[in-house]
Amino acid sequence: MEDLLHLNLVNKYTLQLISIIIHISRLPFSLGCSNIFFLQKLHSIWERRFEEEVDENLLHVVSVERVLQMEDFQEVGTWVTSSDYKTANPDPLRDCAEKFVDEINTNNMEDVHRFCNIYVDLDFQVWTQHKFYYVVNDCLCNKETEFLIVPEEDMFLTGCHFLWQASEAKLIWVDRLGFDMRISSPQQDVFEVRIPFPREVTDEKGAKSSFNSMSQLAWEVEKNYNAPDFKKVKQLKQIAYRGQ
Repeated sequence: MEDLLHLNLVNKYTLQLISIIIHISRLPFSLGCSNIFFLQKLHSIWERRFEEEVDENLLHVVSVERVLQMEDFQEVGTWVTSSDYKTANPDPLRDCAEKFVDEINTNNMEDVHRFCNIYVDLDFQVWTQHKFYYVVNDCLCNKETEFLIVPEEDMFLTGCHFLWQASEAKLIWVDRLGFDMRISSPQQDVFEVRIPFPREVTDEKGAKSSFNSMSQLAWEVEKNYNAPDFKKVKQLKQIAYRGQ
């Protein structure tokens, strides 16, 4: 018996889609030395974990045929052969990336916004909260539904309210080559952008060190203490809003 299955896996942070086509077949009767050793090891692990013997009639072999990785559901993507997928080197930050992203978004949101404004060529500024002041008052407006924008120093006027129009950003993933950011504009357009590290990192310590040095440089450029000696990222990918 042999079945062909198509599995879809989704990264919950970047929403990248990985499709895997696999063959599932019964365990062959003739096994090589390496497979016999593996089968013996499987027997030992199974019995230790489940306290029962392995039924070899229920064992199947899973063989990966092709792998498809897509940056977005609307993109075509590229198929990778099983041999290329097997020989590919795993990213050194794969085990700590999720924790790294959570820590940055929790403790360094100001740096995340500054990264977008300094390292990315945007036609809008990313702010935590962007204030617009207006007054609803019959004395100032013809109708209560009309709005009059006033400066902050005039907020002593009666009937003042706040209108928040925010552009947001957050870190969604990190790997050895850089960061993936998701940015929403004041018009509610959603973009993803890749901000590279100055150099490739090999572990979590290196990623944090690069992030801190980039944060310091971005702060100095923002305050005009230092001139930018880098090229801004110009490639933004607009994506459909997914409520993330």
